Amino acid sequence: MKVSGFTQGNIRRRVVKDGRHNEKLWRDSFEDSILWLFEIEKSILGNPDRSFESIEQTDLGVEIKVSDGKYLIRYYSPEIVETTFIPNGQEFKEESHAIELKSRTPINKIMEGEEGLIVNSGGIDLIVSKSPFQIAYSYKDRTILSEKKGYHKTDYGEAIQFNVSQTEVLYGGGSRALGMNRRGNKLRLYNKAHYGYEYRSPLMNFSMPIVISSMKYMVHFDNAPIGYLDLDSKMDNTITYETISGRKTYQIVVGDSWYDLLDNYTD
Repeated sequence: MKVSGFTQGNIRRRVVKDGRHNEKLWRDSFEDSILWLFEIEKSILGNPDRSFESIEQTDLGVEIKVSDGKYLIRYYSPEIVETTFIPNGQEFKEESHAIELKSRTPINKIMEGEEGLIVNSGGIDLIVSKSPFQIAYSYKDRTILSEKKGYHKTDYGEAIQFNVSQTEVLYGGGSRALGMNRRGNKLRLYNKAHYGYEYRSPLMNFSMPIVISSMKYMVHFDNAPIGYLDLDSKMDNTITYETISGRKTYQIVVGDSWYDLLDNYTD
């Protein structure tokens, strides 16, 4: 239980003889377990403070209106999708510091039901749950990534948060002496040299707001200001991009192989 996340105060063990088990202790521990699992399930499902309102196909892609803003979804190809969140009261900032492709809309169809909808592109499909609200991305019938809280305010500024699987290896973040697998680190996004380092340097020369998964997809956060890229530093299967300001935009790129992933990324 301790390894799984229970606090020491909620862990109570007592060895008793057969037929003399403490019913109240067993019942209370069982209730704690159910509530703990329910909290985990709620965190995976999405953002309970954001509600779905409507979806509309546009000339550039898909627009999803929610209670606190709207999502703009663009497809540059079936293997590259861009998501931008625009909070209420803010305007869309068009400029990108990385994208050269012109947006096109290879959307086959939108299938909507009472609980959610699917945007089918022939490549990366968009799966939207209405309550609690969540956007997930699927490629070849496999969910590769989903928003956890998605966009939200923090003490530092603004953040976008995602769920990742427990077994993924996470690469990226730019030039750092941390080993290939960057999972478990909170990486500062700031360009700064580090002279005289020995075996470890969490920040050296240049950084990149990119995370690459062993599941052969990558996420690029298309925003220039400084911030952090948290690759599951709290060991709760979460990655978070945090910044002081700017665009709330990210692109997801997929591939069937590492060669395909790199080819799609540099297209």
